[in-house]
Amino acid sequence: MNFISILIYLLVGLAAGIGLIGMSLEINYLDISGYISTLSAMVTNSPLTRTIIFLCGCLIILIFLRFLQKGLTRCRREKTIKTETENGYISVTLTAIEDMIRKSLSDEDIISYIKPKILATRKEIISYVRLALKEAVNIKDFAESMQIKLKEKLQALLGNEKMLKINIEVKKIAFPRKYAEENEKEDDEEGPLRKY
Repeated sequence: MNFISILIYLLVGLAAGIGLIGMSLEINYLDISGYISTLSAMVTNSPLTRTIIFLCGCLIILIFLRFLQKGLTRCRREKTIKTETENGYISVTLTAIEDMIRKSLSDEDIISYIKPKILATRKEIISYVRLALKEAVNIKDFAESMQIKLKEKLQALLGNEKMLKINIEVKKIAFPRKYAEENEKEDDEEGPLRKY
């Protein structure tokens, strides 16, 4: 069930509830004044009742938010890339491709953090890969080699039917202590007013 169908069910249920209450008020099936006077007496006389009503309202809101989060996650998780062969269809989930990217880049000693995200359209597959590096390297050459490596693996996995784009974003470079200490010594040798 995707997000739009969940939203439609919630809106239809809300409209049906409001419609039923309105119809019962119109045909005088409900005496709303009795309910209102009883509820107002309960709420104004007891702080415990007010606290319970507040906590129930918070619980309903949290359950609704959790329900929406599950719906969005399920929609994202169920998205697949389908390929047709002579013998039938092959479907690969986006999470499987993300796991393959994570596994293939985890072999690199330079990378300390990998977070891939795949977006698939009818014409192309776009891969966003966020990385954190352990040491300073030529980022352009490194990213280009990773793009070529990932493109070859994805084409081997999915075939050449769709256009592949691999976007690599380096979020952080963690320098080793030895490199940082050498830079500090060089900076100290230049003098205290070196930046002016």
